[in-house]
Amino acid sequence: AGGKWLAHLPMGAAALQCAMWLHSMAVLEDGTTTGCGFGDKSRASKVMPVSGPPLMAYLSLIPNWLPSGEGHVVVRIDLYNVTGLIYRNIVVGLGVNVLDDAGGIASKGAGSETSVPWVLAEGVGDRPSDRTVESLSVRASATVWQDLTIRALCPLSLTVALTYDISGGPELSGPSPAAIGGHSTPARSGSGSGGGLPGDTWSDDEEEERACFSCHPIPLPLSVFFRPFHGFDSPAGGALPPPAVYLSLPHAREDSAAEFALDVGSWSPPGFHRLFDGSACRYVVPGTLACFAGVAMDNSTLLCLICKGQRPESCTSIEARSNSDSAVADFMAHLPFWVRTSLA
Repeated sequence: AGGKWLAHLPMGAAALQCAMWLHSMAVLEDGTTTGCGFGDKSRASKVMPVSGPPLMAYLSLIPNWLPSGEGHVVVRIDLYNVTGLIYRNIVVGLGVNVLDDAGGIASKGAGSETSVPWVLAEGVGDRPSDRTVESLSVRASATVWQDLTIRALCPLSLTVALTYDISGGPELSGPSPAAIGGHSTPARSGSGSGGGLPGDTWSDDEEEERACFSCHPIPLPLSVFFRPFHGFDSPAGGALPPPAVYLSLPHAREDSAAEFALDVGSWSPPGFHRLFDGSACRYVVPGTLACFAGVAMDNSTLLCLICKGQRPESCTSIEARSNSDSAVADFMAHLPFWVRTSLA
């Protein structure tokens, strides 16, 4: 009976086109656009603290997709002065690193070659693109913006670097670097872009120090690379995984997930949509615990994650299926990173 049922379903490209059409209809019925993530508040847009007192820094991401198939991420950095001091010449830098599965720095791209997975709007390589806040008075706040272009699916992190003057008396500057765990580098007055004395009037007696430190790195979440896909939701109450997943996504790879102690009942990978609950399905492939579907930045590559195991609180393996062999390979090559960051 199952074979006769499958014989009436569209195959290959036709199945993929049908799923895309159903997704578009679901988006229209929801009253949103694909650019808004199907009404789902992206975890990429939440405010994330990256630095503690005395100078508080918060980072939030606003992802968007370009017609070129690349991702455009607007990075917002909010600074709050929670002290009775005045900070001057605050330079806010943004660095991007490619990470390994353990979260360590794997490499630092050149930022200008097409093979590099990211490009800053300004600056190249591992040198942060800087924004300057001339002064941040007592209990005041400031916001700086940066733009980042994402070209490929790979583990990336953002690091905010802060420097500011620490000389000139406590009423004019921030605390020493030792008080905040940073390090200082001496700089002659007038040597920075903020102005000061001309170079020919420098004196050996006139020196100022600047506190320099890097904030806690923030991994880019999956919701920067994917958005929830709803093309496999019909017919409701059918099978889990839906046959359309196998018919339209021929490329597959499965790896162990036992090390993550993953509870799929509560797991919700950002940028993915959980397909209907298996308890409401007429047929469930043995061992299937949950399915998640997402569409990539190019708006044509789909990725479905099938969690397998004997108990919902103990996922033993994850199968990834896609209409793109490279998408499956790129995702599964860094499966530990994606799972751990989605659990954070």
